[in-house]
Amino acid sequence: MELWELEEIRWRLADVETAVYYFLNTNDGFDWGTFGPNALAAAFGAGVGAGLGAWFMNRAERTRLLAERRRLLVEEIRNTNAAIALTSSIMNSFGQVKGQNTAPMFGKYTDDVNAREQFIAAKKVGHIPEIDEFNFELDLRNLLPIEPPFGTLQELIFANISLQGYPLMLLNFLSDSIKNFNNAIGEWNDIVVEFRANNYSHQQRANIYFSLTTAAGDTDERFPSIQMGLHTYNDDGLFFAKLLGLELGKHGQALADKFEREFKERPEINTIDFGNLEQRGLMPSDEAYADFHENVQGN
Repeated sequence: MELWELEEIRWRLADVETAVYYFLNTNDGFDWGTFGPNALAAAFGAGVGAGLGAWFMNRAERTRLLAERRRLLVEEIRNTNAAIALTSSIMNSFGQVKGQNTAPMFGKYTDDVNAREQFIAAKKVGHIPEIDEFNFELDLRNLLPIEPPFGTLQELIFANISLQGYPLMLLNFLSDSIKNFNNAIGEWNDIVVEFRANNYSHQQRANIYFSLTTAAGDTDERFPSIQMGLHTYNDDGLFFAKLLGLELGKHGQALADKFEREFKERPEINTIDFGNLEQRGLMPSDEAYADFHENVQGN
């Protein structure tokens, strides 16, 4: 129950209390033994009169409570709209880096792995000379960590929006996605520095790039692991920002419903727009997160 609703109940009870008090203190000589219909009417009239008096006395306070209720609703609606805008900004940050960097990088790496497998298969059947080597080019671009306005969003939600449960869980998942993605970017930049600083042979580069086992039995799995991490955490950020934005939109619409019932007008609520990201093939599919929907949303 909202604070203003508790206040309304308190003032209504105060009206009744005032009426009873008025009647009891102005009828000291009342003969309860002869209490009858006329006496009941007199008592009721006295109570109603006192109640009306109390109602008019409290009218100013009621007006103040109504104005305060409107102010609080308007404030939360504004904060919710701001949170939706911030969530959209975070989602678009992930979308931008995916479109410009991680998607083409992951696509190239996947193509190179598949091309090498086809090359090896062709070698085995004699379609390619045994002495030929598989040639490949490394994409060693540097990546900048993302700096979305998550701290501002988190503070706004915790301090100014009455959310609980599932939306707050999404907020935590989004926080983890940002941290994991930036950690993967740091690991990627480290391996880029390593490649540029060392004059690796073609075979050494292939061993690291494709995670091949060396003659000594060693396997360096960093390159495919980092590539997968960049791809996965980037998609996580997009996915959880989208879901959080949708939940904030639902909360905003519920506030707008309440405002319309109380004040007969409906405020505008922002929406999170991910249509452009979907059209460009950057938004991960719901099917890719089927386990999340089943394990988290199902509980």
